[in-house]
Amino acid sequence: MMEQVFQVELPEWEPKETPQEGREKGSIRQVDNIGVNLIVRLGKKEMPVGDIAELSIGDVLEVEKKPGHKVEIFLDEKKVGIGEAILMDENFGIVISEID
Repeated sequence: MMEQVFQVELPEWEPKETPQEGREKGSIRQVDNIGVNLIVRLGKKEMPVGDIAELSIGDVLEVEKKPGHKVEIFLDEKKVGIGEAILMDENFGIVISEID
């Protein structure tokens, strides 16, 4: 039995980019316009259920945070940073001081 040998030409091999390289080139940019919930937790207050049942429109709930205090920043339910509450004219603003 005789074996035949054929000459084969293969294309030049080029390595594929790694996933990290793909991200650097902007593939993550495809999600830039997707909306997510960014939540800032200004404070919390513990109250008896009876007091909560008596709340009405116009009542004020005082929380422990004031302008200048640190606040937690969440992306949906995950904490992603810390900021400082500030007053901007008539609104609150948050200066980002840490990103997790």
